[in-house]
Amino acid sequence: MRKGGKDGGYMRCIAVSVIVVACLLCAVEARARDLRSEMMSAPLERQLTFLNDPNSSWAKLDPLVVARFRSLLDQLVQGYTEDEGQIANLTVKTQGALESYGISETLLNIMEGMNTVGINSGSKRGYKDTLTAYIVLRNKWITHEDAVAGLREILESLQSHGKAGK
Repeated sequence: MRKGGKDGGYMRCIAVSVIVVACLLCAVEARARDLRSEMMSAPLERQLTFLNDPNSSWAKLDPLVVARFRSLLDQLVQGYTEDEGQIANLTVKTQGALESYGISETLLNIMEGMNTVGINSGSKRGYKDTLTAYIVLRNKWITHEDAVAGLREILESLQSHGKAGK
């Protein structure tokens, strides 16, 4: 009899443990839902900062990096035809495409590079088209710096041929 009572105590202990763990999981899931909602409604520069560094904490984002992303978004919309949301989404997709080729690059570097390509062009161009060319060059030439320099050369050449043809 005593042995059965002991087993019953273990069973109750296990049942209570399962209930406690289930409650904790529900609380964690609710917090994750809240955090996802907060992230999705946050300004793009905060979202990009968080995605830029896989080791970052949503609560402790570097304000200088957040400000840099804000500045880049402001500058990129001046040189490209897409809006901020499209620029952010295309940059994240580009990072994913590069990763599929085994190439690791931060969102910040991609946007910095596209900003240097987009300046002094005289007219707006498509961010998506520029990123597509960047992916091709990265897959061929490997380094970020070489790909950005190659894009600048190509665009300058096209621009000078366009002016010569007029």
